[in-house]
Amino acid sequence: MQEMSSNRVITISRHRYILMSVAGLIMVGAIVYGFNTGIRMNAEYPPWINATMEIQLKATVAHLWFEEIISGDRHEKIDIVWEHLDQADWYARAMLEGGENPEGTFRRLDDAEMRGMIINIRERLAEFRVVTTQRIKAINISGPGSEIDQRYDSIFNEFITEAEEAETMLQKKMKRDLKYFRFAFVSMIILSSSIFLTVIIIFRRFDKQQLKNLRSLNKATMALETENKESRKTAETLRESEERYHSLISNISNVTWITNDSGETTFISPNIEKVYGYTAEEIYAAGDSLWLGRIHPEDIEKVKNAYDNLFKKEGHFNIQYRIQRKDGEWIWLHDNAMTTYEKEGLRFAYGVFSDITERKNVENALKESTERFRGLVESTSDWIWEIDENAVYTYVSPKTYDILGYTPEEVLGRRPFDFMTPEEVKRVSDFFSSIIDARKPFNNLQNINIHKNGNLVFLETSGVPIFNHKGEFCGYRGIDRDITDRKQDEEELEKHRKHLEEMVRDRTKELEEKTKDLEDYNKLFAEREFRIKELKDRIKKLEREKSNK
Repeated sequence: MQEMSSNRVITISRHRYILMSVAGLIMVGAIVYGFNTGIRMNAEYPPWINATMEIQLKATVAHLWFEEIISGDRHEKIDIVWEHLDQADWYARAMLEGGENPEGTFRRLDDAEMRGMIINIRERLAEFRVVTTQRIKAINISGPGSEIDQRYDSIFNEFITEAEEAETMLQKKMKRDLKYFRFAFVSMIILSSSIFLTVIIIFRRFDKQQLKNLRSLNKATMALETENKESRKTAETLRESEERYHSLISNISNVTWITNDSGETTFISPNIEKVYGYTAEEIYAAGDSLWLGRIHPEDIEKVKNAYDNLFKKEGHFNIQYRIQRKDGEWIWLHDNAMTTYEKEGLRFAYGVFSDITERKNVENALKESTERFRGLVESTSDWIWEIDENAVYTYVSPKTYDILGYTPEEVLGRRPFDFMTPEEVKRVSDFFSSIIDARKPFNNLQNINIHKNGNLVFLETSGVPIFNHKGEFCGYRGIDRDITDRKQDEEELEKHRKHLEEMVRDRTKELEEKTKDLEDYNKLFAEREFRIKELKDRIKKLEREKSNK
């Protein structure tokens, strides 16, 4: 008998370990599948979608430049149009054959339908290039409203439409693959969880059976009495725990609730009135009309779907939505229910929701502020930057590419001195070290940087220190302005000024010489006049003497 019992124990133990191993393998498989699938989707779809957007953007810019040239703008050349069309064709070719540029890596499209759409886009782009060539050759008769102009616009619109359709199709396929991925991943997790639960149930049953076999009959009565005492003690503890629980849920800001799959609320904490305006009694009496009937029209569908999934698929009910209070004010709720249970033929769910209106308002304000700042930074002609306490770049705006030829990724992690000549490093560091030590702002610091192509770029730099909430120094935030053209103009102006000064000196010297000659002439003229006057006086004297005789 003992041998049979021992064999049974061994058999059950083996089954337990087999089930645990299977569950573990499924869980590991789910994790590996999720990780690999996530990496693949992230490496394929975002670059493809970005490529279709770049195709549209480059072709649209080419169209705009061409219209400027046709309209009489002689400052731009037709080469800029071909350059943007070549860039648009490169993105299309990268989707078909694979490619890589500073923006990322583009994998080859294998989907036959998508490849067909991209091939059509390239053909349409080639046709657009041909019409552009024809129109530039016939520039005198291809103005707005002409037949070739109408054909040009028609082909361009068809090209843009096909590119937009390709972008939309990629987004749909990404959503479809993501849906399949989530379904497979969740299914594997549910399966492994079910196996783990089964193992736990078997463990518990086996342990209970073993405990039952080991108990002796003589101790059964004593154990029963002890159990009765513990039951009374547990009941008292449970009653006290329930009192503490009800006191707790009545005073916390979150609202707890219990509802069934028919939409009937069987319990809701009294603090619902503080959050929602309605009392618990009003909600019990009205059924689901005071819940579903007051949810914002834009949110009602997703709330219903999540609620149905909670009971039908035993999914998690974790959702944010807007609802109208009794006084008419719209508020944001975060509603969460993790599990369901069955009682008397009905399924019930236990959940908690909280008022997140203030948090939402802060998030929206922060989002708007961030968008405004990003728009300002990306539209300004200056370079915005941040460095840490070690003078290492932690943020640079995209304008750094236009000014120094480096992308933000190439600049991050480096120091400003990495882009200066050794002489300039010494000059600037001598000045900058005292400012950093004093944690002072600085303005209009002129410095020379080396462009990626080797040219020198003159910058005018200003910055302010950054401190955290504890008042600790964290670095500097500032702006660089390209003053290369201004410096060149100043040098040219200085050259002209020196030339003018030299001309003035030469002219002055010439005038001084002329003046001296004139003074000498005036002196000779005065002496001549004096002699003439003497001669006249002598003649008059001789005439008087002659008349007297």
